Amino acid sequence: MDRPRASGLAIASLVLGIASLTCSGVVGIILAPIALVFGVRARRTISQSNGWRTGDGMAVAGIVLGVIGIVISVVYLVFLLRNPHFLQDLVNNLNTTTTTVGSSGEKPA
Repeated sequence: MDRPRASGLAIASLVLGIASLTCSGVVGIILAPIALVFGVRARRTISQSNGWRTGDGMAVAGIVLGVIGIVISVVYLVFLLRNPHFLQDLVNNLNTTTTTVGSSGEKPA
């Protein structure tokens, strides 16, 4: 006897939602809406399957993460557009090394 199977769209929605959070910015703004659409389609498919498809929770989580991903990506992109030199300054600060001199005037070991 066959048993209900998880919806592939629900799984994809969840994975894309998580990816949209970890890849904020340009990639996140692409992945998040896809997660949202997949989640909505998965919920519709699951509700029409008469119990043969599962994964409604994953679909809801994908929708929520997609919305959060859209918001974070938009805020991030607006921040970068308002501060165009932010990334270059960050890279320059990461490449800069500083040495501190102790109170006795000797360099630390």
